[in-house]
Amino acid sequence: MKLFKKKQKMTMWQKLFLIASLKIIFLVAVIKPLFFPNFFKNNFKTEDSKKDFMINQLTNNSLKNADKPKKH
Repeated sequence: MKLFKKKQKMTMWQKLFLIASLKIIFLVAVIKPLFFPNFFKNNFKTEDSKKDFMINQLTNNSLKNADKPKKH
């Protein structure tokens, strides 16, 4: 009788694991593209324009942050 209960608990955990896995797959496959579209694909046509944008963003932000005093 005890073996049957242990086996039954394992199947319950397997079902819960399956449900959790399906939820994660759903979130990644369906929800992510809706809320986080591909910024570069939508706004830039060529690789050079993507590179230029990234270089400008990185250098402009680093220059702005260099002027600010650091808080300790």
